Amino acid sequence: MAGAAWAAACSDTKAVVQQSFVPSTAGVLTVATTLPAPGFWNGDQPEALDGGFEANLAAELAARFKLDLRVVNVPFANIVGGDFGGADLALAQISITSSRSKAVDFSVGYYSTSAGILAPAGTKIKDLRAARSRTWCVVGGTTEMKLLTDVVKPSAPVSVVDTEVAAAAAIITGTAETTLVDLPVGLIIANDDPRLAVVARIETNEQYAAALPQSSPHRSTNKLAVDAAMRAFSTDGTLDRLTSTWLKPAFGVDPAKIPVVVTK
Repeated sequence: MAGAAWAAACSDTKAVVQQSFVPSTAGVLTVATTLPAPGFWNGDQPEALDGGFEANLAAELAARFKLDLRVVNVPFANIVGGDFGGADLALAQISITSSRSKAVDFSVGYYSTSAGILAPAGTKIKDLRAARSRTWCVVGGTTEMKLLTDVVKPSAPVSVVDTEVAAAAAIITGTAETTLVDLPVGLIIANDDPRLAVVARIETNEQYAAALPQSSPHRSTNKLAVDAAMRAFSTDGTLDRLTSTWLKPAFGVDPAKIPVVVTK
């Protein structure tokens, strides 16, 4: 009996691993993201990309599914709201949340992240009290926006911007003193501009995942295929290789050494 059960389990696993992806355009995997996203997608336009963690992850998915790759630039708020601009899936540093799951389907996670406080270099923010007294900006539609509103609770009104690059620009120009962004994104921005630094982090234990449209007629099939691919990329070292190649050199510092702001 145990042998039969094991054989059935192996058969089920093999079926999932061999699961194919059905794209909306024959022969093409269309992937949505939000540009710019340094380190994850290097370049401002889909036709002028030069590597990056998610850019190469998209290429790995396309190769696994034996499809050509097409990238489209879609606003982040649209993606998490379920509008993929016609894409088959999105890779845009999207954290899995229960509220977003009402509008999109998520794959298994491919990268662990938390929130980082980006501010002028030399800034000290040791606790929530110090954080609340500063002026903030944040990217709309992100988990950081909710974290800022529900946990940090700044005393001054928060300005909302469209991208992390715009948030960094607001700090440099003095429009805001601080911003809350995904930790890896903040580290990459700060490493590229000595005027900025990730001065603290807030542990949120989030997972980036691929988002897939719930409106797809191949919704279940495609999610199974992407899940199987992400699991394979985790076990065969692909995700570690992409992290070492594209993210760690761009961070400049070890994320684990960034001071933690305790929220409880």
